[in-house]
Amino acid sequence: MERRDFIKLSAIYSSGLLILQSVPLYALDADTDTPICFQPHPLLKLCDDGSIIIYVRKQEFGQGLHTSLPMLVAEELDARWKNIRVEKAEFDYEHEKEYVTWASRAIKDLYKPMREAGALAREMLVQAAANKWNIDPSMCKTEKSKVINMASEESIAYKDLISDASELPIPKTPKLKNYKDFKIIGKSKKSLEIDNILSGKTIFSYDFSLPDMAYALVLRCPVHDGTIINYNATKAKNLEGVIDVVEIQPMRKANVEQGVAVVADSFWTAQKAIDLIDVEWDYGPFKGVTSESFMQTLKENVKTKELFVIDEYGNVEANYNESNIKTELHFEYPFLAHAPIEPPSCTATYKNGKYEIWGGYQNPGLASNGLCESFGIERESLQINLLHIGGGFGRRINFDNAAEAMQLAKAIDRPIKLYWSRTDDMKKGAYRPAEAVTLRASIDNYNNLSSWEFRSSGSSWFVDTFGLIEIPNSAHTGYGGFGEEGNLYYPVGHYKSAGFHEPAPVNTSPWRSIGNSRSVNSVECAIDDLAHKAQTDPLEFRLNLLQENGWKSPQKRKDYQPNRLVNVLNQVAEGIGWFKPKKADHYYGIACCPYLGKLSYAAHAFDISVSKDKKITINRVVAAIDCGMVINPDGVLAQMEGAFIWALSAALRGEITLKDGVVQESTFKEYGILRFDEMPPLEIIITDSKEDPGSVGEMGVPSVAPALCNAIFAATGDRITTLPISKSGYELIK
Repeated sequence: MERRDFIKLSAIYSSGLLILQSVPLYALDADTDTPICFQPHPLLKLCDDGSIIIYVRKQEFGQGLHTSLPMLVAEELDARWKNIRVEKAEFDYEHEKEYVTWASRAIKDLYKPMREAGALAREMLVQAAANKWNIDPSMCKTEKSKVINMASEESIAYKDLISDASELPIPKTPKLKNYKDFKIIGKSKKSLEIDNILSGKTIFSYDFSLPDMAYALVLRCPVHDGTIINYNATKAKNLEGVIDVVEIQPMRKANVEQGVAVVADSFWTAQKAIDLIDVEWDYGPFKGVTSESFMQTLKENVKTKELFVIDEYGNVEANYNESNIKTELHFEYPFLAHAPIEPPSCTATYKNGKYEIWGGYQNPGLASNGLCESFGIERESLQINLLHIGGGFGRRINFDNAAEAMQLAKAIDRPIKLYWSRTDDMKKGAYRPAEAVTLRASIDNYNNLSSWEFRSSGSSWFVDTFGLIEIPNSAHTGYGGFGEEGNLYYPVGHYKSAGFHEPAPVNTSPWRSIGNSRSVNSVECAIDDLAHKAQTDPLEFRLNLLQENGWKSPQKRKDYQPNRLVNVLNQVAEGIGWFKPKKADHYYGIACCPYLGKLSYAAHAFDISVSKDKKITINRVVAAIDCGMVINPDGVLAQMEGAFIWALSAALRGEITLKDGVVQESTFKEYGILRFDEMPPLEIIITDSKEDPGSVGEMGVPSVAPALCNAIFAATGDRITTLPISKSGYELIK
């Protein structure tokens, strides 16, 4: 074969879907052993050595996207799973929205586009084989990476059709399979990357290195938004191996505060040197703030401030006052850390006015925009190289580490590896906003929900970071302290949801399940309280509400299917033995959550025992999820298990506390993450559904805390409204 050059694909977007307008990428090189490949789609390449390479633009941080997304392509392609390889796609500014990985949307958004990529390649391979046999393509079928002539049973492997297929036009509307014919989707698959991860071959941000690279750590003011009065770095500079000490300048859009950085020939040298710097700080406006004082401010806001009205209809006040059965609950939610297993880090270079960075970011487009604005450069002057992420949970939306690394790379004029230590991230990272809530609700004489008023005060990371002021009825409020509370999922006749934004004394960012980690707890505990006051079984009370016909709900979503919420409630109730005779000293609690807009539904049920001195034994937990069509069951189980541990840790003892403006926690132990030997028996039920795929990664969080709190109420009569439950004296025993 003669040598040919690579022919680039061009593409346009229509309604978010990729439409190809050119020939496939086709590479031939007779002078080397490099495989001959053709690329019918930017995210798919087939080679004559049998390998099938799938490029993934979404960010992988433990949720298994680098396996589940390739499964979609492989299904439509009828590929042998052992032939599949996955590679991270290079960041492309033109298609930056496809790289965003947050809010558990990856599978939901890419279910059809990824399948289309596999389907169009399959059709081209079939046409190429049909041309060889001089038959109609309808006489061919595909399986296990080969095309089969149904008349003669002759077959041709995909790898032997590369050259012929590459000459064919690309189908614009490939036909997708019926779900009844799926052979890969819905079957558990081993992670495509697990071997490399376990063997240390996978490169995470913390692992990456460049020749002649220097190492840096930053000393930051222990109080949020503090500034430097003066500092003495003489001792640090005199330490062998220290290259320089550089002042970090604040960048509001990047959540970077003023600090002092040590650049050294090793991480350990930088660590020793950072402790030798003496800094006199101006602690700024948050000096003296404590967790208690800030929570008191939030509670006063709820009582006295004019709140932004998110949604309102009917006459809540009059209806509440007239009702015989009602509840008023006051909830308190603390700051929570993301605590990923891998702290943030970034490697950066600067040369001839251009920056290049290596790191992991959940929204690289947001990072690029913020960094370019902060440094006053055009996009052409910043190249982002994406690496694997050792845990996200919303922390990797921030790009503070990149901005710090870029400042240092320019100042030192050599590659810089900027590390955040575990302590750095725990004490100066970004946190789930704290929130205070007052919830008033009532039911009528038929146990229908008649009024609902939600008043809250908290912080919005959008507002705190980007300075957005006009937040009433805005999508941005959904990421703050009060937006998600507008999505009540039970029918109600009179409704009001309102909130007040209070600037946080720490940096904030979305936490796993965003506002739902707080609002669902408020909703489900209030519903439970109303059921008990009505002397009605809490499960039956929920089911009766959700099965009411013609009801009105403030979420106003046509895609909301209450029957699916009913189903997961029934599943966990049956699994926990809700209506069966209970063992002595066993008490049950239940809660549920629809993820509106994400097409998923989940519920949890707890079986607990509580001693007189408030020692809790969790005997069993049952969780159920309906996330529509399941791509990789093993991945769903892993996500639900991880989310449960995350949520239970927070419910039991998770809290970031402030004293004189300073975060007190610095380790996993102090923060209270659940230990292996504390994990209770957990059963997870996955609903068999043919609905379009929904979200999974965040679904296992919201209903955990309220199910536990409702079980504690059933056992003790104590309605816990302040999290974590340790603040009420309760403690988990193994």
